[in-house]
Parts: sequence; C-alpha cells; structure tokens
Amino acid sequence: MGGLTDFDRRVAESFRTARVLDDVRSHQLDHSSGAIVVTCGDADQMYDLYGRHCAFYEAHHLATNGHCPSSPRIHVLALYGGGLNIPAESPLVRGGLRKDEVLLEEIRVTAELKSMSTVVLYAHLPCGAACLAEIDFLSATELLFAAKDRVRATFPDFTVAAFCHVDNGRKRTYFL
Repeated sequence: MGGLTDFDRRVAESFRTARVLDDVRSHQLDHSSGAIVVTCGDADQMYDLYGRHCAFYEAHHLATNGHCPSSPRIHVLALYGGGLNIPAESPLVRGGLRKDEVLLEEIRVTAELKSMSTVVLYAHLPCGAACLAEIDFLSATELLFAAKDRVRATFPDFTVAAFCHVDNGRKRTYFL
C-alpha cells in the first residue's frame, strides 16, 4: 500500500489550516483512570501511535499530579481500521461481520473491568483497510466523527476523543 494520495494531502493540509486537525495538548484529555484506545493494529504504525499516546498520558499526569504512574493505563482495542469500524454505515462493516458491535461490547466490558470511562478513537492514514474500502482522508474524518457520536450515544457518561495519526513521510498525531 502506498502513501497519501494528492487529494488526501490537500485535505490534510486544509484541515490543518482550519484546525480540524490540531496539535495534541495532553491536558485536553483526562487520563485520570486510564484510557480505552480504539485503533488499527497496523504493525507499521502501532509502535509510533502507541508511544505517542503513552507520552500524552504521561504529560497529562505530570501536569495534573506532578508525577506519573510507572505504567500507563492504556487499554488497546485494535482491529484493522480502528475507530473507522464503529459507525454502523462504515464501509468497513460488511459481509455479516459486525466489527462495530464487537468494538462497542469490548468498550463496555473494558470500562466495567478496568473502571475506565475515557475512550480515544484513532484512525491512521494511510490505512490499508481504508484503502481497500476506498475511504479517502475526508471520508475517514467523517467516519471518525460519526464513530465519536455513536460511542457518546452508547455511553453518554464517557469522555470520547478522536485522534488521527498521519504518516506523510513524517508521522504525526492530531486531535480531531
């Protein structure tokens, strides 16, 4: 799978200019009890994405508590396409395999078992699953916002955030 298309690059740049994609500030997301991170398991992106999220977690704890736990409480749910699987109308939900329902149930169980109520939805681009389903950058962000709405509707007391990890030759994570 290749990199971002010219269209995707233009959309990403316009979203950066309009601050639809914004730099992550660790204090924007409460990690007090940990976070349920829904992401894609892409082996070429996971290490960087997880490392960045650990850094956000640690920065939040340092800023709010003056210290950081020895191990970040980040519970990862990883399926190809990540948060793009959650909207019922997602092109990734097809063929009778309801990854959306599986992920929502996993969020519910994780929240119960781990006492977590913060959900972070990730999409990363370029993404092989998104490419196979012909999901471009614009559609991916629309799906991620729809995923955020669905998780909020399903778990109204939870904090839900959406992040986009972009590999355009230089990997960056943005708050969406």
